[in-house]
Amino acid sequence: MFFIINDKILYNENDGELMMLESKESLIPLLKPTCRLLSILVRNNNILISRERLLNEVWGEYGLKASNNNLNNYISMLRKAFASLGEDNIVITQPRLGFRFTALKIEPYKKDGEPLSEQNRKRRKRKWPLNWLRRTTERPRTQASLNIWCKLAIFVAISLVPLSAFTLYQNIGTHKLSQLGQYKHCRIYRVEGSSSLPLIISRIRQSAYNCENGGDVYYYSQVKDNESGAGDPSKELLTFCPQDQATACQNSYFSK
Repeated sequence: MFFIINDKILYNENDGELMMLESKESLIPLLKPTCRLLSILVRNNNILISRERLLNEVWGEYGLKASNNNLNNYISMLRKAFASLGEDNIVITQPRLGFRFTALKIEPYKKDGEPLSEQNRKRRKRKWPLNWLRRTTERPRTQASLNIWCKLAIFVAISLVPLSAFTLYQNIGTHKLSQLGQYKHCRIYRVEGSSSLPLIISRIRQSAYNCENGGDVYYYSQVKDNESGAGDPSKELLTFCPQDQATACQNSYFSK
């Protein structure tokens, strides 16, 4: 399902992506919990959603640990993602009650690019043709790209356990996933922050990750442990997901 928010932002629910309709370069990939959270909010626009419902439907129903701290973190991710697309105050907090999505307009679309409402069917001549929407959201998927996102999903599921052991120092959900290069048979991605390819390759060697058989490496420049004090420096996080998707991803932390 696709949603056009305020006539300018496309939410691709199937792939977990936000982007400006007129700028494919603005694409922001969303983590699974962020995607589930946004799906609930857009389907209940201008309706107060309780914290209890969000905790249950985003985490509890998936067998994951739910906490107000996690919810606050992912709400923050969502706000920053929309702010980067020009919508600064679209998610409103109502203290002790919950959250409300306040889009002026939301248009849902089916996968084939057809609008769901009869009113929208009559509005074919618009700023963004529906065939453009179809081309944008149904781009071909190579096996390599499928592997990347499958592994990223595995990593997210696994990292939600250590999420109780660390909180993100800067929000990973508001930065683009960008490929920096390759080391042996490993593709190297930067999830957030600034970094150089030689530094990441050095971290891979320090972690003794095996890139001979292929895999994906994700680099986060700033995270903090819950055990760290307020004045403690942030750390770097390196995550290695082997080519074999049945093998769990591995995390390594480095002091800055």
